[in-house]
Amino acid sequence: MEDLQKQAITEYIGVLEGMNAPDWDKLPDIGLYMDQVISYLTRLIEPFYALHEDQKITPSMINNYAKANVIPRAEGKKYSQEHLALLIMIMTLKKSLSVQDIRTLLDEKAGEATHRDQYGRYQAVLDVAGKSVAAEIRTELAGLESANPADRIRASEKLRELALKLALEGSIRSLAAERIIDLLR
Repeated sequence: MEDLQKQAITEYIGVLEGMNAPDWDKLPDIGLYMDQVISYLTRLIEPFYALHEDQKITPSMINNYAKANVIPRAEGKKYSQEHLALLIMIMTLKKSLSVQDIRTLLDEKAGEATHRDQYGRYQAVLDVAGKSVAAEIRTELAGLESANPADRIRASEKLRELALKLALEGSIRSLAAERIIDLLR
C-alpha cells in the first residue's frame, strides 16, 4: 500500500474514532439565521464527509425538510437548538434513508421520546458506530503491512474488498432500517 493511501486511511480512522455530535447543551441556544445554520452545520459535518458540491448544505435543502415536516418551521426566520439537533441527525441519516423514513424515525409525536432524548440516543449510537467501523478498518489496515511488492498489490485488492464489504453492509443495513421503519408507520 502506498504511504499516502495509508496516511489518508489512518487519518480517516481518527475521524471515525472521534465521530461525535455536540451535546444538546453545547448547541447554540440563541436563534440562528439560515446562513449561520449552514455555516455551523458545514463545520460540524465536513470532517465526516468529503463535502462535494452535491452534498453541500443549502437553504433550499433545509426549507425542503421543513416543508416535508421533518423539522419544524423556523421561528421568525431563526433556528433553535431543536432545529440544529434535528438537522445534524438528518445530515448523517440522509446518506442511507429517504426523507420520508427520516421523518418517521424522528417523529416526536409517534413515540414517547422528545427530540432531545432522540438526539441523546443518536449521539450514543453514532459514537459506537464510528468506533466500530474505525476498528474494523484498523484491523484490515494492520494486515496490509508488507515490504514485499506482491503483497502490496494484494493490499490494494484487500482495500477494494474492504470498500465493497463496507458498501454492501451499508446497503443491507439501510434496507433493514427501511423495513423496520415501515413497521413503525
